[in-house]
Amino acid sequence: MYLTQLTIKNGKYIKEATELLREAPLSYENYAYEEVMKCFQKEKVVIGAIESNRLIGFVGAMPTYGITAWELHPLVVSKSHRCNGVGKKLCMKLEEVLKEKGCLTIYLGSDDESDSTTLANTDL
Repeated sequence: MYLTQLTIKNGKYIKEATELLREAPLSYENYAYEEVMKCFQKEKVVIGAIESNRLIGFVGAMPTYGITAWELHPLVVSKSHRCNGVGKKLCMKLEEVLKEKGCLTIYLGSDDESDSTTLANTDL
């Protein structure tokens, strides 16, 4: 397996990234392609994990406070490669790339799109 930064020029992996999002738990089933295309916008960063010339996982990030803070979104690993450190390696590579861009903070957002938490439908 090797890790590489992906761009829209890596068109081969767009279809595979879409499939990874579709098969993920709480997936983007109906809009996976659109979500992948958002990841490949110019200012964003996408790191892919490639094995045997196939995308087995990817992580994306978007700048939110200039270049100093980036939101990690999304992170997905194929079902057959989960629990083997692929996600960790993707995040570590993302951290390296973002540090070179001047990033000081990487953070995670959270959503309850399926009303599955005790805070669902609550105005905070």
